[in-house]
Amino acid sequence: MGGFLPPAERRSSALVGVYAALSLLLLITGDRVPQTTLRGIGAWIFSPFDRVVLVVDRASAAWRENQRLHQRVAELEFDVVVTHEGLVGRIGESYTMLSRVILLTDANAPIACEVESVGVMGILHYVTTPYPRLVLAGVPLADTVHIGQRVLTSGLSRRYPRSLPVGQIVRLGVDPSGLSQDIEVSPAARLSHLRHAFVIPAPDSLRERR
Repeated sequence: MGGFLPPAERRSSALVGVYAALSLLLLITGDRVPQTTLRGIGAWIFSPFDRVVLVVDRASAAWRENQRLHQRVAELEFDVVVTHEGLVGRIGESYTMLSRVILLTDANAPIACEVESVGVMGILHYVTTPYPRLVLAGVPLADTVHIGQRVLTSGLSRRYPRSLPVGQIVRLGVDPSGLSQDIEVSPAARLSHLRHAFVIPAPDSLRERR
């Protein structure tokens, strides 16, 4: 039969046969061979298997640790950055000893917000024309808002929980398109004078949306 088997299978069969023969030999001569010699032979025979098991175990442990770290980084990237005054932004990237924060004044980081008490919804984003400022966009002309009202997170942005203070309405106008209001918002947190900030985790319901 051996001639009909592929070379790899013949080598495997031969290896198994050698181990079986050695095991049988050790059983027969076990009483005549010193224990130290038996232990040495056993260690020599099974050491390749021990090395394979050790390598597999280390690879498995490294994979599990890597998965845990990836999960931790994902969780940290859903944390929110605030001061006692209000929202600063969110964690963009996490590293071993520091994190990069995406400020609410980032033009590429719009936030779903609402005007306190009246429930008027809009999207807060940073614009540079005609001058740098925060604007609550998408508010219909028919909705009534007033200067001095607070703007809060609405909870519709997946990275921000609801009701975080964002800012206060400081100017009202009409969007150049004439279809919606131009609402300027002053940030609650003094972004130009930040000394300390706090990181708070987003709710589990927000992290699960990812």
